[in-house]
Amino acid sequence: MHTPTPWRQVPGIPIILAGAGDKTTGTLAASTAAKELPFAEQKANAALIVRAVNAHADLVAALRGILANVNEEFVSDEATYFFAKARAALAKAGEQ
Repeated sequence: MHTPTPWRQVPGIPIILAGAGDKTTGTLAASTAAKELPFAEQKANAALIVRAVNAHADLVAALRGILANVNEEFVSDEATYFFAKARAALAKAGEQ
């Protein structure tokens, strides 16, 4: 089990505080190669990690809900393609 969300980025620097509300349980550096990346890129990477972590559960739930509530026998080939993409995204996220 990972640290509860939401996670947040320390304003102006590439550091992530993990933990819900005032209960910060960990601090993560956004880059393991900090000296090799421009500072702006480090901050952007931290922001991306925070957005991805905080949106993960909602996105997984939405995709699962869509896949569970649509009868693919009655949809277009294009929709079937996107259902396959949704399944692939869940698998990539380790959320089959």
